[in-house]
Amino acid sequence: MLLTAIVKRRSQRLGRRAAAGAIVLCALLTLQAGEHATAIEPPDLDSGDIVVIRADRAWETRDERGRALHFEGNFSLDAPDWFVRSETAEVRGDLDDPNSVTLGGAPARLWMLDEAGETNVEATAGQIIYLRAGERLKLERDAVLIDERNTLRSSSLEYDLDKRVLVGTGSGGVEIVAEPKR
Repeated sequence: MLLTAIVKRRSQRLGRRAAAGAIVLCALLTLQAGEHATAIEPPDLDSGDIVVIRADRAWETRDERGRALHFEGNFSLDAPDWFVRSETAEVRGDLDDPNSVTLGGAPARLWMLDEAGETNVEATAGQIIYLRAGERLKLERDAVLIDERNTLRSSSLEYDLDKRVLVGTGSGGVEIVAEPKR
């Protein structure tokens, strides 16, 4: 059964941290609604005030690392300034500010938009990990990251979102394709 959760945002723009927090909040609301929640049509995201999370299945666990919300099957997150598609997702940390979001798929995909609504970061990999500490993206297994006009490819990549710089690459080196300014 498709699970859907919608949350009204408190702020005008949804930053990466707030978006990650919204993932967890949406998941909790979905879990509270029960696994038999009714699917609804996605709202118009142009209004900039909602986040929609969907998955075939969702559940919560707790272990020595704390709370985790898990999603399986057709996971999607649609927010005004970022979009995610994957087969699985795990969100760790506090509800209002998670420590990490791990996406898995064949491949997992993530798009982030700038203030003008243009795609400024696009990531594709077998696994994508967002780490709040240091605002990092880690891409594993056939990693491809497009940042404005540059395309980076490697077995794995680590990227600093704040500084917009490549931090490290996996075995086998990296391929960088740069498109000149016009």
